[in-house]
Amino acid sequence: MFSIGAMLETVNAAKQIDSLLKESDFIALGTNDIIANLLDCPRDSEQMNAYEPAIYQLLQQVAQQAGARTREIQLNGQLVRMPGVLPVLIGLGYRIFSVDPLLIPYLAETIKQTDTTMAKQLAQQICQANDDKAVKKLISVA
Repeated sequence: MFSIGAMLETVNAAKQIDSLLKESDFIALGTNDIIANLLDCPRDSEQMNAYEPAIYQLLQQVAQQAGARTREIQLNGQLVRMPGVLPVLIGLGYRIFSVDPLLIPYLAETIKQTDTTMAKQLAQQICQANDDKAVKKLISVA
């Protein structure tokens, strides 16, 4: 049996998640490219700020559109490895992450320590934050 998936790497593509999930078995979001597209900056620049609230607002919108099918969305890229971010992604409903194998122990330990109810509350607060300083404060990143 074969599975058909789509790799989404732009904000506009991510916003079409609902219709794309109707046509495919899974979706992979390329967070590096999506963040660069969202923040209108080069992919490897210092402007790639993983703590911009707009990133989490977009991921929340995607998760809401996907509904129960959020578990069929894989997040790729560097976002998941940023300090304090994994519980937020879990709070938004994401469960599949593509990472470097060296990060698996970190992810496993972080997931074990994450209370999903608290993670949902944190994700809501982050989606309502005004700037990256507020996000960093919420997730205790200096």
